[in-house]
Amino acid sequence: MKETKVNVNRGAGRRVWSFVVAVLACVLLLPYGATSGVSHAASATTKEVLLYPDRTQMIVNRRVVELDTPAVVLGGRMFVPAKPLGDAMGFRVEWSAADNAVMIDMPSGVVRIGLADRTVRQNDVQLPFDDVAAVAPTGRLLVRLTWLMDGLGASYAYEAEYGRVRVVYVPPIPGVVGRNGNSRPVAKFTTDKRVYRLGEPVRYYDFSYDPDAEGLVSRQWTGRQEAFFRPGRYAVSLQVTDRNGNVSDVFTREIEVTAEPYFRDEFEYRVYMNPIGSVIRTDWKTLYGRRFFDLPPLPKKAEAVAGRALLVSDSPETFERTGVLYRDTVNGKARLYASHVNGTDKTVQFVIVAENRTDREVSVRTTRSGEVYPSVYAHLIGYQATVDFLFNDPVDETLTVPPRGAVVYRRMAEALPGQGFNAIYDVETDGEVTFTFAALDAGPLPKDLASALAALEPLPFEGNIRGTFPVSHLRWEVDASSFAEPSVLTIGDGKTDEFVSGFDPMRGETTRNFGNYGVTYEIVLKKPRKATILFLARGGGFAGPMKIDGRPVMVPESGVLGAFEGLLVLHRTSGNEAEVRIEFSPPAASAFPVDLIFVPTDERG
Repeated sequence: MKETKVNVNRGAGRRVWSFVVAVLACVLLLPYGATSGVSHAASATTKEVLLYPDRTQMIVNRRVVELDTPAVVLGGRMFVPAKPLGDAMGFRVEWSAADNAVMIDMPSGVVRIGLADRTVRQNDVQLPFDDVAAVAPTGRLLVRLTWLMDGLGASYAYEAEYGRVRVVYVPPIPGVVGRNGNSRPVAKFTTDKRVYRLGEPVRYYDFSYDPDAEGLVSRQWTGRQEAFFRPGRYAVSLQVTDRNGNVSDVFTREIEVTAEPYFRDEFEYRVYMNPIGSVIRTDWKTLYGRRFFDLPPLPKKAEAVAGRALLVSDSPETFERTGVLYRDTVNGKARLYASHVNGTDKTVQFVIVAENRTDREVSVRTTRSGEVYPSVYAHLIGYQATVDFLFNDPVDETLTVPPRGAVVYRRMAEALPGQGFNAIYDVETDGEVTFTFAALDAGPLPKDLASALAALEPLPFEGNIRGTFPVSHLRWEVDASSFAEPSVLTIGDGKTDEFVSGFDPMRGETTRNFGNYGVTYEIVLKKPRKATILFLARGGGFAGPMKIDGRPVMVPESGVLGAFEGLLVLHRTSGNEAEVRIEFSPPAASAFPVDLIFVPTDERG
């Protein structure tokens, strides 16, 4: 079609052309990667576009599209903004910030319009800049309507009676079959909404597919976020690859974010939306700003459940020679807890020996156990032994100890220099049994075990925990029904959670279980309101499990959670539970105190 000069009165002409110029200017200078107008559909329909002078609108198939600037007539020729027309009509227009140029997909090839050097190049042919493009007074780039439409194969006409330009275009649909006969995959997705508030969760629905049904092996997202925390328009793109390495076109969708808040900031969003077990990274500003060091405690009724003594062997934690680590007598229910490191220069073995110093046979029944193979990684040792203890199936093993005899209750795998171990056992005896925790040379055990134990040197106390404690189980009943602000339960601070006191018979002194290692906590939340429970390590590195309504939550899922490094999302209550039960036991090598922080939530969560 030949170019037609439009004969209009000066006022109308200025209005028409200034409108079109502004439209182009408004969109062509959008950043690279803004929403493409390509439909990504398997078919196309007729696009009818009406451009009016002096209006910041155009009409596309009877739908009004808002523009920020009208178009313009220069020297009797109409110049239009390519980007909004590309979006409306289905051809690609992109801004490349790297070389300060605009790229337009035409049937004959890609056209590059350079702003800095005022060049136009199509298929290695340079065209006069002024014949193709113009720069509006606002600095926006415009392209000549007739050149653009002729290149696309679209029809256009000026309708003087309405003072408008009508453009009619049927976009071509590029095929996806390659030269080898194998189809390229198709990327496509949608979101649950088109307009979101600040921090509002965005749900993505991926509808990508491979026409050859070979399956997709990768998805490459650009600009995708779970939520957006600044108002504006955001381009999100997806490109997929099939099993044969064929890559799809990029599919792009624009998301609009208003200034109205849904969540007030990203931290609040993550409190509501982060998955259980994930860590919300924090800094001192966040922790102090939200008063996490000055939270009110949740009211609790603490009970020390009697009936099972606790024997703790943890001093010397690192032994430098073989000998007796700890020894005491049990009659009834007890928990045996040992945590040691081989500090010698040779391989050793750790044993627990059950000795019967009475004149009648005594049985030792084991009902629960937690063990770990020797390792040089201290946090791994405590983590795995506690996991074993909290989540293993119940045990029911019985060992008989003859009168005036001794038997090996447990023999651990041999430990190399620098390796440590952790062991936890719940036992029940029907008489007095003396348990000896000992480090022995590697190799066969002594035949006369009782005599060998008597000859072993007791190793000195070196400051860690050692002794027998009357309590191995603490029960907290917590009123979690009505707190209106973030509140806290602190474990292992020695104040709101007192350390259990006991006695070390090897020294003849009272002792305290700093950290309450070997103790199980049963925390019962009564009628909890809707909330998110966060875990904060305060005393140092932490690695261990928690059991919540029978389900494991690893803190953290891997590695070690450092002090004040982040808040782990432990659990969410719905507000409908009669109670929530948390079972916990301080893992060896982890530091205390730790906080359980309860953050009230609402229907957004």
